[in-house]
Amino acid sequence: MESIDAEGQFSKTPTFLNGDGTQDGASYTSNLGGMTGESKRVWRFARQDGDREATRYLSAAAQFDVRYAEAVVRRVVNEQFRALAPSYGADVAAVTRWAVDSVRRRARRDIYLAIILIAGIVLAWLCRSRPLISVVSLAAAFLVAWVIVSLEQWVRIHQVIVKKMSPEAFDPTDAPESTYQWIRERIDSVPERRRGNLVVFRGERAFVGSGRRLSKEHIVIDVSHGRKAKGGKTQQPKPFTNIDVHRALISAMRKIGFADVWVEERLFVNGRHIKGSKDFLPHGETAPPAASVSLELMREAALHPTPDARVYVCVEMPGWQGQLVVTLFVRAVHAGGLLYLEWEYYVLPPVRPEFLAINNLHGASPSNQLYRSCSWGTRKGAPALVKAPFAVLNDLWRIFDAKRRSARWENVIRQGQGFDYGAVRSIREDACGTSRLHYFLARDEIMYVLMSQQVLEREIRDFLRKHDVALSEFDEQIGEIAKSTHKYYNIHIGNVSESTFAVGDKAQAKKGNTNRRDR
Repeated sequence: MESIDAEGQFSKTPTFLNGDGTQDGASYTSNLGGMTGESKRVWRFARQDGDREATRYLSAAAQFDVRYAEAVVRRVVNEQFRALAPSYGADVAAVTRWAVDSVRRRARRDIYLAIILIAGIVLAWLCRSRPLISVVSLAAAFLVAWVIVSLEQWVRIHQVIVKKMSPEAFDPTDAPESTYQWIRERIDSVPERRRGNLVVFRGERAFVGSGRRLSKEHIVIDVSHGRKAKGGKTQQPKPFTNIDVHRALISAMRKIGFADVWVEERLFVNGRHIKGSKDFLPHGETAPPAASVSLELMREAALHPTPDARVYVCVEMPGWQGQLVVTLFVRAVHAGGLLYLEWEYYVLPPVRPEFLAINNLHGASPSNQLYRSCSWGTRKGAPALVKAPFAVLNDLWRIFDAKRRSARWENVIRQGQGFDYGAVRSIREDACGTSRLHYFLARDEIMYVLMSQQVLEREIRDFLRKHDVALSEFDEQIGEIAKSTHKYYNIHIGNVSESTFAVGDKAQAKKGNTNRRDR
């Protein structure tokens, strides 16, 4: 199966699709027409399950980097009052389950090592009158530590990552469940954030979870002037609302033709201003905010936006199994004979190169696996044994500190003091790299932006024309935006330049220059 390796290239093992749409090693649905024989087998980057590849990388990272696993647990499990960021581009629940499993395995190892170290020291002290026995006791402790550290590494790398997280074998639903009910309940609430229609944010991060901003545009149109009919008579503009504009955009974007595109309205609310609202806190003020609100509340917020809550049409365009997610946010405000439109593009680029290291772990023989694990134990066994008591104390302190912080925040909430329920960055955002890893992936990013913006502009123009609004003002502003967009991505109309192109946060189509002024 094809995947991206540590150098950003395709691996040499292809994904073969048969005529019925199945593939060797994974399921895939495709219509290849009437091809026969060898013509049925084509090279193709697998796209099944939407965010499977990014989920695989993050789940594996939680295994070989325990500090990352601890950060995931702290971000998802220990945040008992704040909202969770929308999980664009990865199955956060699956990653969190693997992270909890990783942290628990390491904690169990440290407990065993601490017991062995203490037992070895005590035995050596009791036998201090017999130096040989004392030395043997300490040597035995280090030998057992070597075995434990090697075994834990072998399980972590070769039994979990290699066997369960290869491109062919990885299944997000195979993540282990926690033995604690409250952890299971917290993780089970994560998928609701993926398709919930409510986003509770902090500060200026309204589009939390969506990555880095690519561009921002806005226009204002006087919709009180009617367009001229064929006979030269000026038409009376037909009335419409914000909801009408949003519905037109949703309908158009759902027909855009991208695979797995997701289009819906979402309500974005400042986390400091939901206290006392049963719509946003249905389970009380000491529980996390809801994942969704009623359609009536959505309609009211769309018709009458406030400084703290407003509705956007969200267009999520994923690709490369979660390695690329471009999201468009659009909002319309019709008031006083004017129509205000704003839209922003955000991108979740591929994960950092160090997260791709798992691609180099597969294919080792059993003897090589044993050698690697023993070598790891030789290098890390003694330091891990010496540090084990401190590691156990540190784990206990983290548990105590998490409970202490939760109790403090609960007390703050009950006393009526200000508390921000807004979500912090998602674990997928934390894993973002800066490189696009592959030429076609970078081109897809440009394609998503340019094609969706073209659909957006065309649909707004058709909507205004159907409502007999004069189009000259709209055409003039859109023309300027189109020029800026094409210059930004260094393309010629009808032809993509083969020189340089710009992707990323405030990038510009000029090498070495990363400054682009938002319109």
